[in-house]
Amino acid sequence: MLLAEQNRPYISQEAAGFWDLQRRLRTELPHYRHDLEQISRLARALMPAHLQPRRPTGPIPVAALPLPLPRARNDADYGPAASSSFSRAA
Repeated sequence: MLLAEQNRPYISQEAAGFWDLQRRLRTELPHYRHDLEQISRLARALMPAHLQPRRPTGPIPVAALPLPLPRARNDADYGPAASSSFSRAA
């Protein structure tokens, strides 16, 4: 009986209450954030379909990221900066 109840999907009202409580706990207990995220991950499988994350229907193309513009090499860029702690300590 207990195992069946643990695996029973949430109804919409229960799911809404669960997410409200999770939000409040994350705000009030930030040091338990990792534990709360694990609990949320486990609960997602029991959420109603409309509250579950959408699953990709196929391969998702990766967007190409722009390359940084090449900079002219300047030997001054490789030494300590004038405002570094080395110059202040001297």
